[in-house]
Amino acid sequence: MEKLKKQAISQITWRPWVGVVMAFLIFGLAYIFTALAGSFYAGFYASWKNISDSQATEILNGSTPVLIIAYLVNCIAILAFVVGFIKIKGAKISAIGITKPKPVHLVYGVLATPLYYLTSTLIFIELSILFPNLNLDQKQDIGFNNVGGPVELTLLFILLAIIVPITEEVLFRGLMYTSFRKALPFIWAGLYTSIIFGMAHYPDGGLSTAISIGVLSLFLVFLREKTGNIWGSVMLHGCNNAMAFLFVFVLKLN
Repeated sequence: MEKLKKQAISQITWRPWVGVVMAFLIFGLAYIFTALAGSFYAGFYASWKNISDSQATEILNGSTPVLIIAYLVNCIAILAFVVGFIKIKGAKISAIGITKPKPVHLVYGVLATPLYYLTSTLIFIELSILFPNLNLDQKQDIGFNNVGGPVELTLLFILLAIIVPITEEVLFRGLMYTSFRKALPFIWAGLYTSIIFGMAHYPDGGLSTAISIGVLSLFLVFLREKTGNIWGSVMLHGCNNAMAFLFVFVLKLN
């Protein structure tokens, strides 16, 4: 486990708390940027169609292509802000684990997927026994309620199973976790990152999603620590999102 510790100390040029704060700021700024871009486009669309702004917003929020573009804009903004911060600090992107991927690290991510599902299932069973009144049945709502046709499904799969995992791993296991890791032992750095990552998903899915995603993050930070890069984590994250995509949008079992 000392490999990443030495890497973090030698390559990171910013104070640990600065990196953590920047991860929060980048997360928020990217959403503000996306919201402003969406508001601008909604105003343009309203003028073009000669309808009210509220009508335009309602129409666009129900459009899968528009939502995909909005998610894509958000991801691009996050990646651009992270890379910009690293360049400003005079560091290389390898400092947060963006290196040439090795096939074996991708295999680690695939092998970790069933272990995560087993662990998550056992935790939820235990929680339901210990806290029978706790509501653990909430489902995550990411807004794609009108997906239809193979083209939209393919684009949505690329977004959720590839682009989003890369983006979130760069921000959370890359910038945030590595910044924590420079100052803290693996256990505490991983725990703090996982709590924050889980709570970031709370608004979309409630407590059950926050717990599930928090447990997922524990596996993700272990892979980040073990491999010294983010690609094993990206693979596990992508496999998890691909399975969710299959159940929700293909089999419609949500």
